[in-house]
Amino acid sequence: MSHHHCTSGAERLKSGLFDPVIELPQKPFLCAYCYGQGYCKRLRCDLVRNAEIANPDWVHDVRITAVKHGKKPREWPDYLDDLYRDYLGWIADTSGNEIFLNVGILREPNARFFFRDFCRAPEPNAHCFVRPVSWERVRVLATILKAHDPGTAMNWGLRADNDNKPPLR
Repeated sequence: MSHHHCTSGAERLKSGLFDPVIELPQKPFLCAYCYGQGYCKRLRCDLVRNAEIANPDWVHDVRITAVKHGKKPREWPDYLDDLYRDYLGWIADTSGNEIFLNVGILREPNARFFFRDFCRAPEPNAHCFVRPVSWERVRVLATILKAHDPGTAMNWGLRADNDNKPPLR
């Protein structure tokens, strides 16, 4: 017997399971089983890996995604807390075990400077890198953004093979 019946708001709207005037269809809804747990076991986000943070194209794309959220440096810690709190799934480490993100790292002294510098548009053709002291902040920020919008995150760091390369002769 399957106990997973979590659906997205769009699926519920199509099926007529809720009143769109009362409930907004943008967020997933938990089935009764998952509601009791407080999260959906099927909705998983993998923790950002070191190899991703070391990839300049990936870092560039995360920064562009952050810019699109339109937050000021002082707003980022609360905003990320809210996104993490509202995530209906769970975060997995590289072994597949559930972990909890250390969001306190986003409120450490000088974190506002990190947000000021990291969450702004990089220069065109910039080689983006993350200083070792900031890796954990980037890991937490990017994992939360990835959980919030996995469709965008799945394209971070990907480049077409034929972009900006001279034609073969």
